[in-house]
Amino acid sequence: MYYEETNGFIPQAGEETNAEELLARLDKKSEWNVPQIDLSKYRTYYFDAEKGDDKNDGRSEKTPKRSVAAIAQAAKTCKKYAGVRLLLKRNAVFEGDLVLGDFEADEKYPLIVSAYGDGEKRPVIVGKECTLRLTAGNARICDLEITGKEALQGIYVTPAKCGAMKNIVIENCYVHDINFDWIYETKACDTDPDTIDIEKVCPEYEADGKTYSRYHFRNHGGIILLNATTENEGASWLENVYILDNTVENVARTGITVYSRWSDKAGVGYGFNKFVDDTDAFNAPERSIGYYVHKNVVCVGNTVVCAGGDAIVLSSVDTCILEHNVSYYANYLGRVGYWNAAIWVFNVKDALFRYNEAAYTYMRYGSEDAQGYDLDNACRNVLFRYNYAHHNEGGGLLMCNNKTVVKRHTAEGELIGEPQKEMGAWYNNLVCDNVFVYNGNPKNPLRSAFITIAREVDWVWLWRNTVVLRDDIENQSVVNTEDVGRYCRNHFYEKNLFYAPSPVNARLTDEMILKRTYEGNLYYNVGEEFPKAAKDENAVSGVDPKIEIPADFRGYEKITAFAARNSFAKIAGARLDPESKKSDNPNK
Repeated sequence: MYYEETNGFIPQAGEETNAEELLARLDKKSEWNVPQIDLSKYRTYYFDAEKGDDKNDGRSEKTPKRSVAAIAQAAKTCKKYAGVRLLLKRNAVFEGDLVLGDFEADEKYPLIVSAYGDGEKRPVIVGKECTLRLTAGNARICDLEITGKEALQGIYVTPAKCGAMKNIVIENCYVHDINFDWIYETKACDTDPDTIDIEKVCPEYEADGKTYSRYHFRNHGGIILLNATTENEGASWLENVYILDNTVENVARTGITVYSRWSDKAGVGYGFNKFVDDTDAFNAPERSIGYYVHKNVVCVGNTVVCAGGDAIVLSSVDTCILEHNVSYYANYLGRVGYWNAAIWVFNVKDALFRYNEAAYTYMRYGSEDAQGYDLDNACRNVLFRYNYAHHNEGGGLLMCNNKTVVKRHTAEGELIGEPQKEMGAWYNNLVCDNVFVYNGNPKNPLRSAFITIAREVDWVWLWRNTVVLRDDIENQSVVNTEDVGRYCRNHFYEKNLFYAPSPVNARLTDEMILKRTYEGNLYYNVGEEFPKAAKDENAVSGVDPKIEIPADFRGYEKITAFAARNSFAKIAGARLDPESKKSDNPNK
């Protein structure tokens, strides 16, 4: 029934398709664990920005060192000692950029940078350009407060040399006001962005006689992981990355991102690598030949508030977990010519994308997209399940794919023929058991309550989702397609619940989908045009699911309020996971 390809399958045209079979194939437990460490084998250094002295040996709380320069120097002792731990005094404020590089930590004994003391607050590092830069693997950054309104990055992880940078943990850090000059009396999260000057909050800067934007996607933001080695240095990538339980607030562009500069292929369209194929069979990192994605990335339990652009982005990753994250007020500093969403993936394979909440994403100042979630170009084997999206001005979920120019090479790095424009591989993606509430924009009814589709997105199942429409948007689209002349095929909408608390006239604006099926969905208070256009022969209508709209929508636990309470209505809509409230972090 299915054609096997790598770790997935592509249904053949004209064959039966089954959402349950796809779910069984993609669903699995989040099996990950940060390895435990024997701290008895560590050499520990202490740092106190108030009472320390760099002339001290730093070997006890009574003889701490003082400066960020001393912290960086102590990290280099990993070459001499098997395990090195750098502890910063709580409540202390360290001024200056901390660069952690030129050390050689062991996988069993990674470099640890964390906190000590009885104070309530984390130790604070205030940076000027890049507050904390990490350029070598086997490292854990925990329990720090990172800030710097002039800094372009909060925590910046980037390999310094060719090859894999492995075993990175960033946990329980508070990263805030990065490249974000807040001059107003009220908090950003309590302030409508229409009432501020976004260019003053994120101004341009001068360097070498030129003016540069401080609103850059790939490497400006809170927690940035980017393999940016040059072609002369060779290809690099990240493996075994854990981004856990961090809070990111008030950052100019991206809250948390894992991005790649070495993964050029069809549908991706950029990168330094000479592309051969998607496997690592012909990879030659030193010669920039091959295809290099990050591997095994876990992004769990993070909260991002007031990201100027995107909140959380995982890009070019094979095997990733994106769970229990929260985004509020993403795209806060959006502007003309920029496209942002709250939580999304791009060019990922084998991804668990679950239990997240994305809410209050803005669509202002001419910015585009602004959906709560996005399954972007070249995504394969993504299980998008149990997510909660509400009050996102750009809509609930964006799905898009694209053609890009790709240059194919031999294993020796020789160009094969002329560059061709090819579509990215986008298949095997299941959207099920999610809840979408009050998404859209009264100023633009095409901002969809449920899905926006751009370009050639084929073979997607949308099964048992609950969609609650706003009653203040006349003729709002439930599913909308963009890009005239770009067509989609094989979309399956099965057993979804489409509901409005009071009668509305919803519609489909999905002319670019050439082949789609609506089967057994429930429609209540959404008017006649939408069900008629859906051509759902087994539709359920006139049955009130008796959803109880809560007074307060914030918090992932509110997702359970939208379960259908009418027993007959339960044939459609999300089946909510009773385990969804629990953290999957085994280290807590």
